[in-house]
Amino acid sequence: MDDRLDERMFGAIIRSMLDIARNSENHTWFLEKENFTSGEFTANDWQRFLGDVAWMDSQHPALHIESVIEVPAPDWRDADDYAAAFYGDFLYLFDEKPREVPDNEEPPYAPWWSQKHRNAPFFLTLPFPLTLICIRKRP
Repeated sequence: MDDRLDERMFGAIIRSMLDIARNSENHTWFLEKENFTSGEFTANDWQRFLGDVAWMDSQHPALHIESVIEVPAPDWRDADDYAAAFYGDFLYLFDEKPREVPDNEEPPYAPWWSQKHRNAPFFLTLPFPLTLICIRKRP
């Protein structure tokens, strides 16, 4: 991204979620309703958050902010499950580099197409021989 977003411009919720995302190996982070009922965030924090999301959307329409930060309801109390969801590209808004998995370190839940082979053509990473059969119907 050419113009990096400065986290200091944003309210408590964006900064808190950015901190959680930086220290997590997950690629989706949730702002829970319990964060408000427990007193961690206030109604003012929620209003500032909505303003932050609207500002990001208006200033940077190419970001497609709705695909990065999901806000299911205008009021967190009306949301069914969680108040907001932040997806993997959230870190990229602030020019954070994704965590690279070293070749010798595969997480225990890694699929058989490992990170180190992500640039290889798909058919080269199959763990079994592949035979393609073409069946044509005669006219």
